[in-house]
Amino acid sequence: MFSIKKEDEVMILSGKYKGIKSKVIGVLHKKYSVLLKNINLRKKRNKNNKNSIQENESPIYLSKVILICKKCNKTVRPKFNIENGKKIRVCRHCNQIIL
Repeated sequence: MFSIKKEDEVMILSGKYKGIKSKVIGVLHKKYSVLLKNINLRKKRNKNNKNSIQENESPIYLSKVILICKKCNKTVRPKFNIENGKKIRVCRHCNQIIL
């Protein structure tokens, strides 16, 4: 289980976009990476209409981002607890469940 899921708020730790906060659009489990909203954009030409250029998000490796807790607004590596047979993420700073 990854510590980062879709719709989470994350901060980028290194690279061109270091220190920027963004929302996760998708998680690519096989590539061990995430897609972030308006981060790491790549331009691609449309084959049908030669004049149009599309901008798409490219994946960023999972180790380059860290989760931001919604309750305490701090960057955190969540711990995992088991409640009712389900694994849940818990903030290490404020001990609140991260949904």
